Amino acid sequence: MIFEKQEYQVKCIDNIITLLKNFDFKRQDNLKECLKEFYKSTFLPMQNISDKLNLDILMETGTGKTFTYLNLIFELHKIYKQNKFIIFV
Repeated sequence: MIFEKQEYQVKCIDNIITLLKNFDFKRQDNLKECLKEFYKSTFLPMQNISDKLNLDILMETGTGKTFTYLNLIFELHKIYKQNKFIIFV
């Protein structure tokens, strides 16, 4: 099967990869700083930043969330060598 990637799916993945660029996966204590830097570098308005270490991908029904999750997992493994994920759909 060949799936066509949509621009918004690629942008979602790119944003998350960019957000995690300076994240310390071993210590996990600088996520807030990474989020603040990400918001400064984009046009997106800053949201409330939680202390919880989780990531939400919010997309409408039928837009390819599962496809985006799987591609994100592949990219996170390829770039950051992460290999454990929990997905709730």
